[in-house]
Amino acid sequence: AYDVETHAIPFLIDEHWRPDCIIICAGYDALSEDELASVNLNPNDYNRMISLIKARMSAYDVETSSIALGLEGGYQVKPFSNKGLKEAFLQTLTALS
Repeated sequence: AYDVETHAIPFLIDEHWRPDCIIICAGYDALSEDELASVNLNPNDYNRMISLIKARMSAYDVETSSIALGLEGGYQVKPFSNKGLKEAFLQTLTALS
């Protein structure tokens, strides 16, 4: 199973590496309702990932406004199944604010 804290965060920012900007490909095809992927994230996981990244940035005095997201993915095939996609997008934006 995909664990947000162990898979998404470990490489980021430490006392030796403090980036000027972090660019993230925010792939919504990782949602559990997406039929083409099998990562099985829920919308709150997107909030959690951004929050963890921001916390790590703050811990090492890296400006959290330097996060850039490429919003992509979300290929639900079934009609009207994109409720999770909308919620994941909102959770991402909420975490950024």
